[in-house]
Amino acid sequence: MIQSYLKTAVRTLWKHRGTTAINGIGLAVGLAVALLVLLFVRQQWRIDRFHSDSEKIHRVTAQVQSEGYHQATAPQPLPTALRESVSGLDAVASLDPDEESFIVHENESLTVEAIETGNAFWRIFDGFRFQAGTRSSALSRPRTAVVSSETARQLFGSSNPVGKSFQHEGEISYTVVGVLAAPDGPSHVTADVYLSATEESAASDPDAWAQFYTQYTYVRLGENTTPTALHTAAATLLENRARSEAADDLRLGIQSLGDMRFSPTLANEISGLLILPGWIFWLMGGLAIVALLAASFNYVNLSVARSLRRAREVGVRKTLGAHRPQLVAQFLAESVVTALFASGIAVLLLAGLVPFFNDLYLFDLLEIPPLELEGLFTPGGIGVTVGIAVLVGLLSGAYPAFVLATYRPAQVLGSQGDSASGNGPARLRSALIAAQVAFTLILIVTATTMLRQTRSMAAADHQLRTERLLSVQLQDVSYERFRTVAEELPTVETMSGINNLMLGPSSYDSHPLRSDRVETPITPIGYAVDTTYVRDMNLPLQASLTDWDEQFASGESLILNRAAVRALGFDRPRDVLGTAVTQGTLSQATAPRTVVGVVENFEFTGAGDVYGNMGRSRTDPVMLYADPDRYDHALVRGRTSDLAALRSALERVWTERLDTVHPFESRFYDDVLRMRYGPLGDLASAVGGVAVLAILIALLGLLSLSAYHVRTRTQEIGVRKALGASVLDVVAHLSRPFALLVVGAATVAAPVAWILNRWWLQLMADPVGVHIGIVVLSIAGLVGIALLTVSTQTLRAARIDPARTLRDE
Repeated sequence: MIQSYLKTAVRTLWKHRGTTAINGIGLAVGLAVALLVLLFVRQQWRIDRFHSDSEKIHRVTAQVQSEGYHQATAPQPLPTALRESVSGLDAVASLDPDEESFIVHENESLTVEAIETGNAFWRIFDGFRFQAGTRSSALSRPRTAVVSSETARQLFGSSNPVGKSFQHEGEISYTVVGVLAAPDGPSHVTADVYLSATEESAASDPDAWAQFYTQYTYVRLGENTTPTALHTAAATLLENRARSEAADDLRLGIQSLGDMRFSPTLANEISGLLILPGWIFWLMGGLAIVALLAASFNYVNLSVARSLRRAREVGVRKTLGAHRPQLVAQFLAESVVTALFASGIAVLLLAGLVPFFNDLYLFDLLEIPPLELEGLFTPGGIGVTVGIAVLVGLLSGAYPAFVLATYRPAQVLGSQGDSASGNGPARLRSALIAAQVAFTLILIVTATTMLRQTRSMAAADHQLRTERLLSVQLQDVSYERFRTVAEELPTVETMSGINNLMLGPSSYDSHPLRSDRVETPITPIGYAVDTTYVRDMNLPLQASLTDWDEQFASGESLILNRAAVRALGFDRPRDVLGTAVTQGTLSQATAPRTVVGVVENFEFTGAGDVYGNMGRSRTDPVMLYADPDRYDHALVRGRTSDLAALRSALERVWTERLDTVHPFESRFYDDVLRMRYGPLGDLASAVGGVAVLAILIALLGLLSLSAYHVRTRTQEIGVRKALGASVLDVVAHLSRPFALLVVGAATVAAPVAWILNRWWLQLMADPVGVHIGIVVLSIAGLVGIALLTVSTQTLRAARIDPARTLRDE
């Protein structure tokens, strides 16, 4: 029976192949978008799935109450304390990553990502396969290393690397004891080099429990141990062994591997695979649903509009004994076959969409592995693709099937097919078109607003002077030495030093400060900068001591922003000048600092604050202090805009006069700033692409509805023309309902688009707002395109000779 339905469906679809092609293309577009999102979600779902019993792997995190953010890291003594004091844990490992590391072998340096850990790492993440060496003893001895197969090839060529040595950072020698094969899937803890951990912090050292910014703690639970038990044990250790001040300010949490994939972004995240905020997945899922709904609505419209031509077919089938369930099954079979045909086209469309998606800046920024189209050709991928196609076919074809199956033979065979189905389907078709127009308007306004926000962020005046600026990572070269050599270059205008780059990565250091005016210490963001930075980066002092620069350079003074001044209990900037404040907590070493200057609040926040949940803003307290030992970056401003030539000159003096071991690492500051607006630009492109597809699908629906509308009013058109109506009069009369439909739908959708975009703009540091002109232009554009589409049918009908349409009357 099913075979007969399918065979008849294929024949019918081939007979009406024009309509089938339009239906198939519309569904293919929606399916392609849905499958693209499915590939993306599949990649996230596969993270670390190749480890056995991955649900038993957990990470301990730390939530800082006073600063209001959640860290992916945990206190340094915790792994040792868990191993010594808690039973029922199969393995506990600490991870200390270094993304900007390098190794040296035979005077050749190689930039790598390194993780410092211990032998327990391989028991926790047991899915990693060893190509050479022994897993059971890997990293169990000091100064040993495991390298990836690609790193082994680059470092040692085709020879066996086990037993050979290299220098980490050009200083400490490590012996290779293992080589890892390529992992069987994505993992958030992969590295080029795994180094044996140095001695961990003593679990009994109370001060060490306040150090929780750099080290990650992973645990594999035993058979009878629950995450709740682990959480209770970790919290008890913190309470008993840390100083009371640290214990009161920290709350430890437990994350399973599954929770990490789609949970909110944490501070100090170890991998770019886990940095994507959860709302991105909701957004992408929403785009996929919108695309599928638009395609399904279009299928319903075209199928019901074609019912006029199939009404007599239904009448004849019912007269010959066909029952309603049989007709429903037949029409559902046609829609399922159409959807399966569309899924094939969708896979072909994906061949072009996947490379475009992989080229997005967001993928490059977070180092996310590219999507693989081959994932659809696995047994599971094929099953899911076919399942989605069948489901879409059944849902899209359900209403047209039931509408056609309810036609009454006496009516449709009595030339009353036009009214056989009543006004219900016509109203539904209008409602579906209105919904498509509404979805499309929301997408257009959202994409346009995202684009405006992206351009605003790219061209924003952050107060910091970032033009013609190059950032050089100093590594082991002192700032003063680099400055002395680099300033000899004629292309260098100015130079300044800083520990963490502003406006790019969300990397912050917090330094508790006290004053005699507040009981609770504040925790401002601290930047180590030199006096040149304050002058050259356009941070004018609102108030300062006369000799502020000399005192600041001594390293015993501070410059605060206005927010820090208010948080310390001072009303005016000049009131705090010369005042001594205390840096550090009572449980740690404290140092008196003199405030020598105050700057206005300025934008310093990075990409993590824009897209994640770091929670920093320009109104947060900030302190600037001088410490040449902490300057990790030299900011070099060129005399001209030819920064490529400047970088080449700096690289030459670096290798010739400064450092023959460390590779030269630099970034244009424009690339640093792009971290703030680049991902939003990608989202604008994605939403805009779906909007364009939604417009095309909506136009197909309008085309089908207008064709149906014209077909049912052919004789009326003839009468009007016979009575003297002009072509323009007829076109205007026939187009008016569509214009009202589109205008009405757009008017209803406009407030929704306004509210939705106002909501997400509130997440931005400097929102551009929803421009009323954009909404009005979007409505006008949609109405214009809709009328142009409808006019192709109404104009052709208006030009028909009335003698032809009235001949049979």
